[in-house]
Amino acid sequence: MKKALLSLVFLLAVGYGRASEPALVFNVAEYDFGRVPEGRNNEVSYDFILRNAGDSPLVLTRIITSCKCVTTSYTRKPIPPGGEGVVSVTYDPKKQQGVFYKAVQVFSNAPEGIHIIVIKGEVVRNPG
Repeated sequence: MKKALLSLVFLLAVGYGRASEPALVFNVAEYDFGRVPEGRNNEVSYDFILRNAGDSPLVLTRIITSCKCVTTSYTRKPIPPGGEGVVSVTYDPKKQQGVFYKAVQVFSNAPEGIHIIVIKGEVVRNPG
């Protein structure tokens, strides 16, 4: 009987811990820039909006990009339940040409840990 009671208390505690977690949800996971002109000062950016669909604050801990041609900025403050944040992704087409598909890994305190968002498009030569 004592073991059964302890097991029940443990299961309730574990279940309670899971009920109070952040949940990261992006508005879109992939963005297509379309045709981007090659060259300096032709950077393109997109803001990925995210929402905390969980029951505790969401914290974005770090971001890793797949290329030096991609830079990011992101919400640094904890995002409350129901709140929104942003991951801004900028692509620099300097010295690039052709189709691109770049992954961005977003790390957080959500149970999944890592979310991947993607930018894509095609760098085309400037006429002239």
